[in-house]
Amino acid sequence: NNTTAPEETKTEEAASNEATTPENTENTETEEGSEETAETEVKTIAGEELDKIQEDNDEKEKYLVIDTRKADDYKEGHVKHAITLPADELADRIDDLADFKDKNVVVYGETAEEAEEAYKTLVDNGFTNVQSAGGYADFDYTTKTKVTSVPGPEFIELANTGDYTIIDVRDEKDYNKGHLAGAINVPVDQAESLIETLPQDKPFLTHCYSGNKSFKVADMLAEQGHEVINALDGTKEYDGYDLSEK
Repeated sequence: NNTTAPEETKTEEAASNEATTPENTENTETEEGSEETAETEVKTIAGEELDKIQEDNDEKEKYLVIDTRKADDYKEGHVKHAITLPADELADRIDDLADFKDKNVVVYGETAEEAEEAYKTLVDNGFTNVQSAGGYADFDYTTKTKVTSVPGPEFIELANTGDYTIIDVRDEKDYNKGHLAGAINVPVDQAESLIETLPQDKPFLTHCYSGNKSFKVADMLAEQGHEVINALDGTKEYDGYDLSEK
């Protein structure tokens, strides 16, 4: 009897040691690491692809692009149709983006790391289709512009302040049916000649039906050094326009 007891003890100890061998510990740590990696995986979009989307008037309607760099950097040039929402303000202003939770959202920042942090903030707050385009300087965008873009509700808030000259880029017949108070009609095919006649004492707000024609006029004004804000959502996309003035 005395000769078998040590063997049983040894067997139990061996089993115990086997369960905690460095190899098993390493496997456990690897599994935990894999889980952490999966939780923080960031979906990306190439700058080239984002550039193509923003140049396509139909495709760009399916995306909200957010520039998380500082506001001053945004003003110096950014991706066409991108809105400005600095990284240090994103969490506090997340409710402003509530309508986009289930839509395509692309973020880019000063660096890829900044964009990834913004990505995680959006995903953690319930956004379901987010992609990171990395750092702004990582790709040479052909769609660079100095035109500020804002959603429809923000555009109307700005228009109501009286601090801007409002440019309505819709066709003359639609402008004559009704327009925003004080708006000046500049159809896109007459823009080059009419821009020279516009008052210069205030920054400009531009809008049209869907933001495309008005962006062209806005870009002309921006190229001349004017501060200009274009509505991403035109009169066919947002019902907050009071077009009662004739």
